[in-house]
Amino acid sequence: MARLLQPPSFYGTCYGICTYKMYGQDFIRKASSLTGERVKTEAVFKNTMSWAHRLAAASRLASAVYAMLPVSRRKYAIYRKLTGKAMRLLKEGIAEGMVVVELMIVIRLRKRKRKKNMGKVTVLYLPAYSMHQSPVLPGPGYKKPSRFSAGRSNYVRVESKRSC
Repeated sequence: MARLLQPPSFYGTCYGICTYKMYGQDFIRKASSLTGERVKTEAVFKNTMSWAHRLAAASRLASAVYAMLPVSRRKYAIYRKLTGKAMRLLKEGIAEGMVVVELMIVIRLRKRKRKKNMGKVTVLYLPAYSMHQSPVLPGPGYKKPSRFSAGRSNYVRVESKRSC
């Protein structure tokens, strides 16, 4: 691979020499003996072609599921993720119909951010009162009674659990 000082008249392969542009600079090298026809027909590249066929099937399935997404959720990264998931499932030997079902599950279940107080229990100790008295809620200077406080029986434990 040699760097060219002047830009070539064209980029591509001609007479066994390949010219191309990379990172804003022009390069020249010997053309490869490998052709598309050779890759597709020779037995040496049998595994390469089997992976290419599997990728084509995965891409087709992912494209069908991606088309079901609303336009607002369509991003190329999601399409790539679906294609990769389809490739893994096809590699495991799962039928194409089941692959489509799995991909639909992937796009339906979005991760949601959990709220900060989800599952936490808030405990308040409120002064006990009789039916004839109005409740007295703790003010700004209220301190929760300690566990060993003798006056604990005068307070009621109120638990509140958030549910969404």
